[in-house]
Amino acid sequence: MNLLNFILYLWVTCITPGPNTITAMIFDNHYGFRKTLPFNLGIFSGVLTLALLSSVIGNVLFILFPALPVILK
Repeated sequence: MNLLNFILYLWVTCITPGPNTITAMIFDNHYGFRKTLPFNLGIFSGVLTLALLSSVIGNVLFILFPALPVILK
């Protein structure tokens, strides 16, 4: 993978706010920091779960289909 493409992808995903970020800002503005902590922890746990599942499923697919990384390149 080209390092420049990877850094550009990271920069774009960090700069642009998604729906979770916008909703968290709106909730914080209306209800305050303490009342929105459960919401923010829910977002964190959801994103963490999706990242872990994606990693595990990707590794399982690469183990089951050894030619898959070559095809995807």
